[in-house]
Amino acid sequence: MGFIPIFISLGGFVFLFVILVHYNLLQKRKNMQTALQHIAGLMDNLGMDKTDEPQNSFPVIDLSKAERLFREMRNSQRTANGPESTKLLEEKILQAKRIRYEYNKLIKTKPYSFVAKLLGHREI
Repeated sequence: MGFIPIFISLGGFVFLFVILVHYNLLQKRKNMQTALQHIAGLMDNLGMDKTDEPQNSFPVIDLSKAERLFREMRNSQRTANGPESTKLLEEKILQAKRIRYEYNKLIKTKPYSFVAKLLGHREI
């Protein structure tokens, strides 16, 4: 009879750990999507040419595509808003890269990798 409370406590700890990790991973993914939408909005404000994107208010783009478009824009220097807006865009891209790095690093860490694999989280 003495082992039952130990098993119940251990099971509760594992359950709460799984829920906490799952919530944390969902928040990081949501932060990444928000950062990408903000980058897309900044690119729209800068007048960058995105003919293959649908014309929504916040089109969702990939981070590698955003970096490529930013490099093209910086090389051609065709911004009408000046260097301060390109600096803001560069900061947002670096912030999105940091969020992606933290998310992928967390998924690769040992106890979190089990939970991520169990609940179907993939790398960004």
